[in-house]
Amino acid sequence: MKKLYLVRHADAEPSRLSGGDFDRALTTYGRQHAASLALKLKQMNISPDLIISSDAKRAQETAQILTEILSYKRAILFENKIYHIDEKRLSDFLMMTDSKINSLLLVGHNPTLSSFAHSQALKASYSMQPASAIGLHYSVKHWSDLSPRSCTFQFYECLS
Repeated sequence: MKKLYLVRHADAEPSRLSGGDFDRALTTYGRQHAASLALKLKQMNISPDLIISSDAKRAQETAQILTEILSYKRAILFENKIYHIDEKRLSDFLMMTDSKINSLLLVGHNPTLSSFAHSQALKASYSMQPASAIGLHYSVKHWSDLSPRSCTFQFYECLS
């Protein structure tokens, strides 16, 4: 069983205040929502083996808040490619995950996260709002075997 948790970064300031989209920081509201989402995930006993995040500032800040509340003790893997990744490349990226990892939490961006979740779970389309999470479980032993046929939708949690 492989467990994948997709988290969209929390609410961020407008790009005109930070100088560009990549450098947008979380708002006070966004930090509060990221913490609330992390508490919900903790209540669901979600304890990832690995956290991977886009290296955009708002995603990094969201991931750091999640790690503190989830008591995640390892280093967050910040990946530049997550920032502009499309659905197909995200699938390929996830399929390269080491099989020793059973639970993966990925912090990223829309529209990729929403479209990926929809393509995998074949559920009603979710447009992930800031500070939201989708849980997907796969009945496979290796990440390289991910497919919609092996995927079971677990939850959608939204705090925006």
